[in-house]
Amino acid sequence: MWTIHSKGTSLKISPETIQVMTTLVKSIESRDPYTAGHTWRVSRYVMGIAKHLGWHGHQLVEAELGGLLHDLGKVKVPDQILNKPGALTADEYTVIREHPLIGADILRQSPGLVSLMPYIEAHHERFDGHGYPHSLSGQLIPLPGRIVAVADAFDAMTSTRPYRRALLVENALSEIEKNQGTQFDPDIVQVFLKAWARGDFQGVVRFSGINRPLLECEQCGPVIEITDPMMETLSGTVQCPVCRGLYTVAFDNGSWTIRAPNTSGQGQDFSMR
Repeated sequence: MWTIHSKGTSLKISPETIQVMTTLVKSIESRDPYTAGHTWRVSRYVMGIAKHLGWHGHQLVEAELGGLLHDLGKVKVPDQILNKPGALTADEYTVIREHPLIGADILRQSPGLVSLMPYIEAHHERFDGHGYPHSLSGQLIPLPGRIVAVADAFDAMTSTRPYRRALLVENALSEIEKNQGTQFDPDIVQVFLKAWARGDFQGVVRFSGINRPLLECEQCGPVIEITDPMMETLSGTVQCPVCRGLYTVAFDNGSWTIRAPNTSGQGQDFSMR
């Protein structure tokens, strides 16, 4: 059992609880083939911001878990809404807006995890007060929610989704900076940009875990995740989760190579350096 003391509260986490929560998060990502590694990446960005704010020790553990669990409430959002390739209807948008409250309610059932609720419940609030679920504004938004808002939006912009291709990193950074003071807390934006400039997030964009770059399907973009068996054998066959195309992958000389099976050529190289 881990006991983490933070601002007068205790975050009590058993290995079993962490396993259950991790399984829930992975089940959400498995329902949406475009979001492989999303929660891991968000947790990296959240921790990077937290470090620049001077957080340490138990605070960083809390930040990591909060980032991992921020979309917990999507477990109750129907697949046809999560995976819809076009714009959501008003009714569908109402459903998706409920996921922060649903996630917070799930955590509320575990008293030892209630200190993580702001990461989940407040990450879609906007600095200008036009967010959800409570239309909070400015400093009234809990700091964890303001941090996750930046991290979550940046990862969404730099990831391919059913309705659009990923933005270039430079364009996503520009959008984050442009929306400071409206969607995002300006202070958190500046901390994020500083951390980015220092190289703190190298190996995070288009990765699904440490040393696990998302590989590029010829049709669908970077959506193919390296699995544990492939990490052990440094090779294998993988299926694109979107178009179901088959590829072979191999790790050689510091990089992963992916190509369609039974084809000639060198394939595409995705350096891990």
